[in-house]
Amino acid sequence: MPVARANIKYIRISPRKLRLLADHLRQQELDHSLSRLQLARQKAAYYLIKALKQARANAQTVGLTPPFKISKLLVNPGPRYKRWRAVSRGMAHGYVRPTSHIYVEVESISIAKPTAQPQAKTKAKPTSQAVKTAKQAVSKSNQAKSGTKSKVQKTAARNNTSAKSKTAQKRTQTTKSTKKLSKKS
Repeated sequence: MPVARANIKYIRISPRKLRLLADHLRQQELDHSLSRLQLARQKAAYYLIKALKQARANAQTVGLTPPFKISKLLVNPGPRYKRWRAVSRGMAHGYVRPTSHIYVEVESISIAKPTAQPQAKTKAKPTSQAVKTAKQAVSKSNQAKSGTKSKVQKTAARNNTSAKSKTAQKRTQTTKSTKKLSKKS
């Protein structure tokens, strides 16, 4: 998807102060973001408005159609200007003037128009028992396809096999004992 870009470099404001506002604007609609920044009282709002307006102008130049969305908004640190202030006894205290770079990417919001589809007649809601049986049928068919069983079915199968094996063991014991009796006589 085509995007329009805007850069503003060497802004004499701290990146942290710019990021406080920029974090609220990412992935927002451009006009909505501009209106929010108009009401902001921070100095950073002025620079962000400038960058967003530049991105909007670039988007129109490139041929994108409004409405626009902010797809990327980066605030990076720039070079730091080192300054000093004279203090008592002929000494100097140093301080730093940070700068920032703003990078904005804007893209066009594609509005999907719904296609007109004929609406089907509404059917009566199925009863809960019908829903349960349908779910069971679907799960059985899925298990038959994949050859796997659910946890509930596995435990039920174990219980059934253990019960079957107990009865089978009793039967074999009774048959063995009858065989022994028949051999003795």
